[in-house]
Amino acid sequence: MQKDLDVETDFYYACLEGAWDADGDGVLGNDEGEAEYSLECRHDSLGGYVCDRVVPVQASLEQWPDVYIGRFPVSDGIEAKTLVDKTVAYAYGPHRNTYGSAVAFLAAFTGAVKLVSGCRFSAARGGQDYIDVVEHLFHYELKPLLQAAPSPFGECVFDEYYEDSLFANGDMVAGRVERSAAEWVEYLSRGYTMVFISGHGSPRTIMMNYWTGTDFRIEDAEQVHGGSFSHVLTHSCRLMKRENDTCIAKSFLVNPHGGAVTFFGSSELDYAKHTREQMRYAADLMVNRKEYRVLRALQLAGVGIADPHYAPIEYFPAKTVWWSEDPEYSAYARHNLLIKQYWGDPEIEVWTRPISASDTFAILAERVGARMRVTVEPPLDSVLICAYEPGAVFMRGYTRSGTIELDTLPAQAGHATITATKHDWIPSRTTVDANLVMPRRQLAAQDGSEHLTILCKHPGIITVQSSGAAAIGDALVCDLAGRVMKRSGGASSTTMDLRSVSSGTYVLRVTVGARRCVRPFVLR
Repeated sequence: MQKDLDVETDFYYACLEGAWDADGDGVLGNDEGEAEYSLECRHDSLGGYVCDRVVPVQASLEQWPDVYIGRFPVSDGIEAKTLVDKTVAYAYGPHRNTYGSAVAFLAAFTGAVKLVSGCRFSAARGGQDYIDVVEHLFHYELKPLLQAAPSPFGECVFDEYYEDSLFANGDMVAGRVERSAAEWVEYLSRGYTMVFISGHGSPRTIMMNYWTGTDFRIEDAEQVHGGSFSHVLTHSCRLMKRENDTCIAKSFLVNPHGGAVTFFGSSELDYAKHTREQMRYAADLMVNRKEYRVLRALQLAGVGIADPHYAPIEYFPAKTVWWSEDPEYSAYARHNLLIKQYWGDPEIEVWTRPISASDTFAILAERVGARMRVTVEPPLDSVLICAYEPGAVFMRGYTRSGTIELDTLPAQAGHATITATKHDWIPSRTTVDANLVMPRRQLAAQDGSEHLTILCKHPGIITVQSSGAAAIGDALVCDLAGRVMKRSGGASSTTMDLRSVSSGTYVLRVTVGARRCVRPFVLR
C-alpha cells in the first residue's frame, strides 16, 4: 500500500497485471515510478474541511481490474455457514417483507457542506441553504437517478433518514434531527433491498448524529433482526478495517438474524468526492445498463473515476468531467480505489420488485429431432436456459416467448440438469433423463465424408472420434481470444485432458482432411 497505509485491498486480488513492488522494497503499492503531489485534507475542530498541506504521492500502478471479486470476512465455520446461508436465502428465496423492493438512505452530517444551488466547503453552517454533501448526493442525485425511467427501480419505495431536515415537498435544509440507535436498528431490520449509509466511521462505529457525537456501534449492528437482508453501501472511514478480527461491517454480515448480504465500504480514510462519484455512476450502470450485480457496478465505477485512460467512456454516459484539474484529484482517486472493500458474493443481483414464492419457472424439456426444446412457464423472453450433465460441458441460450431449442452434446446414460434464471425471478431447475432429451449426436465434417463424435465420459476429459478412414489432423481447444489451451490429433480418436484448464467458455476446432468442425462449449 502507500507509505502511510497498512490495509487489505481487494484491488490487489482483482488486478493481475502491473508491478505492485516495482522498487523491490517489500512494500506493495508504494513504488517510486511516477511522483505526484497532493493536498492533505482533514476536518478541523469546528467541523470544517481544510486542505492545507502538500504531500508526495506515488501513482504508477495499472488501475484496471482483470477480475471482480467479493470476499467473506469470516473467522470460523459458524460465521462461514451463516454468510453462506444468508447468501443462498437472498438469491433463491422470496422476500418475506414489504420492504423487499424498497431503498433506504441513512446519513449524518460529516462536516463538509454543500449549497443546494452550487458547491462550497465551509467551517460554519452559515444558513438554511447549507446541507451535508453526501445527503445532497442521496436526495438530489441518487434518488432521482434510481427513480427515473427506464430505471428498474422506478416502482421502488425510497425512505430517507437524515440529520438534516427533509420536508414533505422534497426540500432539504440544515437541521439537527437526532437519530437513535434503536431507530437505526428498526430501519435496518426492515430488509430494504439496498441501504445507503453515510457518516463518520471507525472500525467499531458509524456516527448517527454529528452534533451530539452519537454513534451506531457493533453491539447495535448485532441487534438488527427480521430475517431479511440488504445490500449495504457506505461512505464512512474504516468501517472495514478489522481490529482483533472484527469490525462493524463484519457484524452486519455475520449477523444470522438480519443485516447485510453484501457490504461496500472502505478500510481507511474515505474521501467523499470520489465515493460520491463512484456511487452515482454505479447507480447509472444499474439503471441504464441493467447491471444488477451491485459489486460489479461499484467496481467498474471506481475504476472509471480513478483513471479515465483505462475505463471505457461508454460506461459513464452522464459523466461530463473525467479528470479534475485539482492536483490532488488523481492521488485521492487512486487512494479510494485501493481502500475500497466488497464483501459478499459478487454474483448476487439486487431485487427491484417484490418477490413471492410463486415467482418461479416451470420447465419442460423435450426431444425434437436432433435438438432439445426447452419451454418455460410463464412464457417470458430472455430467460437464461442452461442444460448440462453434472461435471461436464453444457449448452445455454435465452428464450423467446418462453421457448428455446438447443444443440446438444452427446449424453451418456444418466440425468441432465436444466436451469432457468432471469432477473427478479427465483432461479428454477429440474432434472430429466438425459437419454430422453439429449440425443447422442454425430457432428458431420463439412466434406460430408467423415463423421465426428465428441464424448465427455469424465469431468474435464473430452474424446473426439472420427468414423471414417481419415485421421483427425488437428484438434484444438482455444479460449475466446484464440489462444490454444490444448492440442491433439494424428489418429482416428484423440483424447484431451482439460482438468488443469480454468472454467470458462472455449472453442473446440477439429480438422479432418481439408474440412474443419468448430464447436463452442463451456468447461465447468
